[in-house]
Amino acid sequence: AATLVRNGADRGSVLSGGITIYHMAADMNLVATIEALMEDTVQDETARKCLSMGNADGNTPLDLACEENHVECVMLLEGIPEHVARMRVNDYRAKHTTNTRNTTPAVDPRPSTPPPQESEETTNEEDTTKELAQQLTTLTISPESITQSLQAKKHGNQCFSQQNYTQAILHYTTAISHDPTNATFYSNRSACHLSLSKLDESLSDAIYARTLKPDWSKGCYRLSMARLALGRYEDAALAAWEGVQLEKGNDSEESELKTLLQKCVRLGKKEHKEMEREKKKIEEMNTDLEES
Repeated sequence: AATLVRNGADRGSVLSGGITIYHMAADMNLVATIEALMEDTVQDETARKCLSMGNADGNTPLDLACEENHVECVMLLEGIPEHVARMRVNDYRAKHTTNTRNTTPAVDPRPSTPPPQESEETTNEEDTTKELAQQLTTLTISPESITQSLQAKKHGNQCFSQQNYTQAILHYTTAISHDPTNATFYSNRSACHLSLSKLDESLSDAIYARTLKPDWSKGCYRLSMARLALGRYEDAALAAWEGVQLEKGNDSEESELKTLLQKCVRLGKKEHKEMEREKKKIEEMNTDLEES
């Protein structure tokens, strides 16, 4: 397959179900084929579209590589070193604990009523992400990598200031690939994801920022904001409260976190009252049914 690609085979062909040669190579761990496919990808618009294309199940080539634990393919597809690729694979697999490929849900999986504030599944997912982040604290980063990461962050900040969040994410991701131990990179990328309403990604990056730099209130702020956007008001309030404790005496930062904390508590109370009203209505309906 690699030989065919290097000799001009159409790398942009799309088969039934939205499957491309990129999907097949990533799924079957065809490392040599991925290498050949990626040689001219930067200049090839068709190839870039294939890399971002989801198949019938919504999986991109990168998703398939992560799902099957094909670390070398992830390295090539993302242009990242092995330790970052392993982190990416672990993070993806932690979020997808059950294999959903080639399955069709019999009913709409979305709940008809708001989920509990803190489910066991949610807790486990955050704990797993936190464990992955903790593993990064043992890494030693070279001065050269640190310099490259800060340069990428600078570009990301410029894009962020222009509200070009998608491009900013790419730069912050590059910064992380050079130095995956810097909490600021994850914090900034979390803010970008949140601006694009990519809430799960924002939460994941916020957890990394909070874990990598436990005494940094900005990590608490990002975590609170991500949880708040997901409607997890009690958890959001907890993260904001932790930030307030870290910023005792710093009036400006403490004030911002207190305002966020108050918002989380206010929305949490409002949701609780609405749930109580709904519960009362259901109880009244059940009583009517029994009397009739």
